[in-house]
Formats: sequence, C-alpha cells, structure tokens
Amino acid sequence: MPVNLPARIGPYRPVTAEPERTTPSPDASTATPAVDVSPSVAETAAEEEQEPVVVDVFGGLRITVPGDSELGLQPSDEDAYPGYGWSSEPAAGTTADFSTQDDPGTGVRVVYSPNLTLDQIREGQLDTGPMWSTESEDDFSYTEESVTSVKERSLADIGGKKAMHWTIDTDVLPDYDGSRKNSHRVWWLPYSKYLLYTYGKHKASADEAVDELIMGIGFEATKLPRDCADAVVALDEAARNGETADDHGSLANCRAAAVDGAEQLDPGTVSTKSEAACVALAEAHSRYGANL
Repeated sequence: MPVNLPARIGPYRPVTAEPERTTPSPDASTATPAVDVSPSVAETAAEEEQEPVVVDVFGGLRITVPGDSELGLQPSDEDAYPGYGWSSEPAAGTTADFSTQDDPGTGVRVVYSPNLTLDQIREGQLDTGPMWSTESEDDFSYTEESVTSVKERSLADIGGKKAMHWTIDTDVLPDYDGSRKNSHRVWWLPYSKYLLYTYGKHKASADEAVDELIMGIGFEATKLPRDCADAVVALDEAARNGETADDHGSLANCRAAAVDGAEQLDPGTVSTKSEAACVALAEAHSRYGANL
C-alpha cells in the first residue's frame, strides 16, 4: 500500500518507522545514586559561625549576642570610640561597644560609670566627654551633638533588674536647615551604675538588633576583691547601728583593686553578683565621705 508523504523540498528519502520506546526497568548497576543530604563542610562551618557571642563586662554583666546579629563587638584597643570623643583609654573590661556590620558609626555601647549622675546622662555627657559626637570631614575631630529633648520611657527589664529608660533627641551643630538631627535610646541601671546607649543613625533592623542585645544581658557571679567586701560589710553594720565606720582605707582602694588590678591591702576574693554595686559605693564614699 503506497505511503502518502508530505510535500517537501529536496531529494526523497525513505521514511522508516521508529521502534516503539519502552521504559527500561531500573537496574542497580545503572540507577542514579541517592543524593547525600548530610551537611557539607561549608554548611557545617556556617552553622558554627552562627553560634552566640558572649561578652563579659566588669562587675558580672554578661552580654549574649545572637550569632546572626547585625551587631558585632568592636575591638577594645581603639583610642577613640564613635560618639565617645577623644579620651584616655578606659579601664579594661569596663566598656563594650557593638556596631552594625555595614556602618561602624552606628551601634550600642555599654559603659560602667560609677561616678555618672542623672544630670550628666540627661545632658548627654560622660565623665570623659560627650556621649554623642559626629566625626568631622577631616576625620580628626568631632562635633558634639547637643541635647534638644529628653523623653522618659517606662522602666525596662535588663538582666532581671529595672533600668531607667529615655529617648534623647540631639542636634548636630551647626544645624542651619534643621536636617542634622538624631534620636538615641538610653538605659541606666542605678543600682549597679551601668549605662547603655545607642549612637549613630538607626534603621529598623539595627533597632531590632539592639533590642535582641538588651534581652541577652544577664548578671553572673564574679570575684570581688576582699578589700571591697570587708569595707562594705563594715559600713553596712555601722549604718544599721547609726554609727560611722572607719574602713582604714580599704574602701578608698576598692575601685583601684577591682577595676585597675592594683595591689590589695588584704589579698583574696569573694564570689558575688554585687561587685559593680560595691565599687559604685566605694566611689560614692570616696567623693562624699561620711555625708554619703
């Protein structure tokens, strides 16, 4: 029976029927090997890099930063901190600075400040200079941010302790057109004298990272120099009896022993979670004496 072929250009070529295709049965020797779903070395390393970062600050304050946080710990050997101004290097372990990965000029800072007053905080001042400042174009000087308003917020919970909380608005002078304004969040733990404050320009993701960092703060037992412990116990006992105690110089040397590692009058340590508060008491006693 003749086969009707479609019209085509070019010489005729015979068409042969294609054999029927069948699906071959799977064979163990030719089957596709199973996909290995076990994590690769690179994935394992990435997971390890996501582990939380733990930072200890003097006095038992411990900060646990999520491994995927936008905030990272700044090196502690810098001569000047963003917004901190030029100053002498603070005692080791009394300051922790966390900045965003894409902007070192934005972050949150934790400072142990036993001498700081509420008036200084509301004015945006530390013992060492301005709390906030903006780097000038020559990269060698800073312009202080002037506080324009202080808004009190409800008490915050930090490590199981109540902290005073403010939003402080600032103006970077000279501000000719009103565009050089900043807003910062500030926390103050009055009992242990820790100050926490944000600096720089914060976007939503940076604010979320700051909230995570605040939630990751706790207090651990630490070693308090026995000079401090003995002096504080003596003062407490005298106060209960309405008397004035003579600490024989122990309290005056407390902060030097605890913060600066100076030689102690009575070697030894005591485990406590109140080290920061005790040193703050020593500072206050050295400033006000019997009028404390």
